[in-house]
Amino acid sequence: MRKMTDDERARMQTILRMVRAQQDEKDSIKLNQLAIENTYPVGIHLEKALADPGSSFDITLREGDRLIVPEYNGTVRVSGNVMFPNTVAYEEGKDYKYFVNQAGGFGNRAKKSKTYVIYMNGTISQVGHGTKIEPGCEIVVPTKSKKEPFNWGVLATLGSSMASLATLVLAITKL
Repeated sequence: MRKMTDDERARMQTILRMVRAQQDEKDSIKLNQLAIENTYPVGIHLEKALADPGSSFDITLREGDRLIVPEYNGTVRVSGNVMFPNTVAYEEGKDYKYFVNQAGGFGNRAKKSKTYVIYMNGTISQVGHGTKIEPGCEIVVPTKSKKEPFNWGVLATLGSSMASLATLVLAITKL
């Protein structure tokens, strides 16, 4: 966990203002409910950093950083648009679909192609062929937004208006 600097906080506030200005009322996340925290997670690959000092995996620590080493967790949490969100026992070598099926399968409005995994080290990865599932991770299945039914009344009004306008144009040109 890393403490946010004043510059980082100002940048986040600017980004939130820009996103709020462009937010569609259909968005599933209400940005007004989001708060900027004092800390944020930094996903690291500790084993790779220790194996190759000075590499891009070897992140420089800042004052106030906290290194959190979680206890082993032999489960996988499955949440989002699945039939029964729950936590299931980890089984080595199984893909994400196995664990989703352990939660009853995808829900009716699941965005299957946008499913992602949150690993214990804080990194996030969109699932795909060969995505590795590890003990303690969480598989999240997002929900499709509700489609608005087609409004035939608007189409009829628009058609009627266009017909009236065409009639008016014809009448004016014959004068």
